[in-house]
This record gives sequence, structure tokens and C-alpha cells, in this order.
Amino acid sequence: MISPSPGIGGRRLLSGACIPNPVARRGREILAVSGRPIYIETDGKVYLEQRDGRLDLPTEKSRLPFKVVTRPGFRVLGTEVLFGKPVLEAHPDEWTDKERVVAADGTTPLARAAVLASMHRLVTNAVVQDGDRVLMCRANRGVAAGWWNLPGGFVEWDEHPAQCMKRELKEELGVEVASLNLLVVSSRKFERSSYFMVCFVYLVELRSNVLRLDRTELDEAAWFPLDKASAETKNPFAKEAFDLLRVPAAQAKR
Repeated sequence: MISPSPGIGGRRLLSGACIPNPVARRGREILAVSGRPIYIETDGKVYLEQRDGRLDLPTEKSRLPFKVVTRPGFRVLGTEVLFGKPVLEAHPDEWTDKERVVAADGTTPLARAAVLASMHRLVTNAVVQDGDRVLMCRANRGVAAGWWNLPGGFVEWDEHPAQCMKRELKEELGVEVASLNLLVVSSRKFERSSYFMVCFVYLVELRSNVLRLDRTELDEAAWFPLDKASAETKNPFAKEAFDLLRVPAAQAKR
């Protein structure tokens, strides 16, 4: 059994030595066990237990051979998973590499899903200005479907974020980039997603403001005053960028 110690800010300190637990099949081929599962990772290494011949996440009922500080994590495959930070004396070379967890046949669906949930997704957003207005789009699919949002999208596996920004603007709006400068890099979670994103927000100048929308991605695009754009969007990266744009304007009025 785990022995909890007092924690700070919702975190708990757990200790013990790892033993198997009774398991039962529960929907979607998830192996359910007593106590909440814990995703334990450090430096790209993941701690897993052998259970019924498969590698799975340890749980609150596991006896771990080290101490671990837990905090609220994420929900995957209908299961609440805690995030655990181990307290170790040395790097755990014998643990499983994070990328191997996803590819290994011997790991449970829950363990694979937890690794995927822990990975940040890279995205880009463009702040395109026309005087005191900014360009906003309304997507018809994806995590921002139906929202007024900054143009942008997901970084492909071999792309630099700046390349992604140019590609997305060309694909979605049919425009060419004249120049772009990084405004801010931020990490947040959308209300519709279960994972965190790292967003590279660029200040972008276009060669032309003539737009040719890809209707398979966007329903419409429009130029909004900055305050209206900030009020209309639900994108936290856009709101952060707009706040930064207001700072020089406020200083200029002093």
C-alpha cells in the first residue's frame, strides 16, 4: 500500500515497493486496477509495472521502490491519471524510453494513451495587422471550430514553426508572407483538448491583403478592431498576443 505524506498545492508524496495488483477488463480494453493510475516520468524515461504479462502504469495502490510527488494530471480513455514526479538518487537508465512506450506491443492502451497525452503539440498563430485592425478567421473543423481565431495551425514533424506559419497562411488564406517576427511563445491547454499546446505567435506582414479562403478549413475571415478581436476569441494564445500588442499602444499614449 502507498503511504501518503502531507503535500503542498494538491501534491502528495508517495512511497513503497512495486507489487502487482488484481486487474479486471473494463471497456476499450483498459486494464482497471485499484486506485488511480499514475504517469511517472523523468528526463524522457517512463516507469511502468509488469502486470499480467504487460507493461502498465503504476497506481496509488502500487508499492514503488522510490518516492514520488503526485499532482493532478489528465484524463485519457475515460480514466483520470495522476502525474508523478519521482524522487531519485540517479538517472533511471533501466526505465522505458518515452517513445518506446507508444510503439511497444507489450504496453497497455492506457500506458500508450498517457504518453501521448503528456506530449505537447506545436502550433503557430499569425497576428496580421491592418492599421488598428487584426485579421481573424472562423474555422469549420478542429479544436477551434466555430471560434473567431488567429490564422494558423499545427507544426508538421519536419517543419520549423516559421515554415509552418508561411504554409498555413498560404493554404488557408491564399496569401504570401512578406515578413514575420516572433511575438511570443506560450504553453496552454484549449478547453476542448486534453493536451497542452506550445504556440509560436508571429507578427506577420503580407504581400497582399487579398484573401482566397480554403472553404474546407475556414467559413469566413474578417478584420476586427483589437479589442473586439480579443473579446470574440476563445484562443488563449490570441488573447495573450493581443495583451502584448496593447502595451506599446498604452505607452505611446503616455
